[in-house]
Amino acid sequence: EAQECIVNVEPCFNAFHIRACLEFIYTNRIVQLRSIGTDDLLRLLHLSDRWLLRDLKRLIEHELVRDHMKVDTVARMYGATEDFSAQRLQSACIEFIMTNLRQLAGNSDFEEEMK
Repeated sequence: EAQECIVNVEPCFNAFHIRACLEFIYTNRIVQLRSIGTDDLLRLLHLSDRWLLRDLKRLIEHELVRDHMKVDTVARMYGATEDFSAQRLQSACIEFIMTNLRQLAGNSDFEEEMK
C-alpha cells in the first residue's frame, strides 16, 4: 500500500464513509453529522476503529448515544460495541436496556438481534 500510494478499503465501506473520515481527518469535524443515519454511523464507527481514529470514534459514539439510541436500534448498537471496542457506547446501551427493559422484554426484533 505505501509504495503504490493506494489504500485498499473493504467493500462494506462506500465513498460516503471514506469522505466522512477524510473530512474529519482534515477538519476535525463532520459538517452533516446529525443527518447521517444509524447504519452509516455504525459503519463509520467500524472504519474509525479500523483506521485507529480515536477522536472520530469518540464523536461517532457520542452521536449514536445522543440521537440514535432507540428501542429498535439499541441491539444493533450493542452488537457493534464488542466488534469495535466502543466502551462508551456499550455502557450507554446497557443503561438504555436496563431503563427500557419492559419495552424490550417482549420485543422479538430486539431478542433476535441480541443473539
